[in-house]
Amino acid sequence: METTLQTILYLIQIDIPLLARINEVSRVPLVLHGGSGIPKEVIWKAKQYGLIKINYGSDLRKEYIRTFGEAYEANHNEHDVIHLSVDSVKNVADKARELVTMINEH
Repeated sequence: METTLQTILYLIQIDIPLLARINEVSRVPLVLHGGSGIPKEVIWKAKQYGLIKINYGSDLRKEYIRTFGEAYEANHNEHDVIHLSVDSVKNVADKARELVTMINEH
């Protein structure tokens, strides 16, 4: 099955024509809550119609938790919570940088 931008937009139900109409009558910037998992092509399209902020809470939480999970799988006796927390914050920052870079590619 060929995945087109139209198919992606339908599946995640972001109404781009509605965003365009809102953008025509209002200069208030738009915020997308729940941006985790939305394809970058959809984000790029929505940016054309006033979207200026995207919340990626789930993606960032997953990075934080992943660090602890991987440490536990590697060593069930891992107890250096401070070190793991520092690593988690770094991984979250790396993910945030990745997302911001992706958003601004277009």
